Amino acid sequence: MARIARTKSLSSLLPKEAKVVFRKYGFSSSEVLTRWADVVGPDMAKHTEPIRFQFQKGKRGHGTLHLKVEGSFAPALQHLAPLLMEKVNMFYGYKVVGKITIIQGPVDNSDSVQKPKKPILISQKNKRNLDLLLEDTKDPELRSVLEGLGKSILSDTV
Repeated sequence: MARIARTKSLSSLLPKEAKVVFRKYGFSSSEVLTRWADVVGPDMAKHTEPIRFQFQKGKRGHGTLHLKVEGSFAPALQHLAPLLMEKVNMFYGYKVVGKITIIQGPVDNSDSVQKPKKPILISQKNKRNLDLLLEDTKDPELRSVLEGLGKSILSDTV
């Protein structure tokens, strides 16, 4: 009988030492670090890098997010801070960030530079069916995301 590979959670793949380091810097998971460009958007990710969360003892909300920011982007970030806090809080699903502290310095944004993605190929029949399902979706951003999800599900490649 063939063995079926099961998906594993990220926490089961990370060594215990990495979990300790993430927690030391206030990150309950590595996901916000590894998906920083998805959380705040590629433009902001080019100029910012999360360093750590700092919380009051015994609390896990309304903390301070310490960000390393390129010097030239720091004044702009002061004005964009409420938007950035909203994006991070939306990612976590609760108000984890109540304040942002800016630390000026060089940012390693090599991970935030998006590599070109291979196009997802689907059959013409599946493309028509997907278009029919999405024809009532008015919001172009939502439509784009749903179309990408649909293409991934209906993909002809494995």
